Amino acid sequence: VEYIGDSQYGDELGPALRELEEADSLIAFEHAIDAALLAYGDRLGTIHPVSVTPVISYILAKERETENIRAIARGKEAGLSPDEIESELVIT
Repeated sequence: VEYIGDSQYGDELGPALRELEEADSLIAFEHAIDAALLAYGDRLGTIHPVSVTPVISYILAKERETENIRAIARGKEAGLSPDEIESELVIT
């Protein structure tokens, strides 16, 4: 955790790292990493608009959208509350 906090991604993942230290669950940390990856892809896509990065960013965003839709469907099927379902989503 300290290594990630000292890396170049420490600022973006700071809240998630603190939450990871306080809790025993990696789920919130995993969601924060996914959100940071999407944000990083978007940033690269705007910096290098005529390269392959906008395409990769789009593919990553569509994968995350699909995973969010699946999480919503599984949550509704399992009878989870909207708040519980929302906690499973990665939204940037």
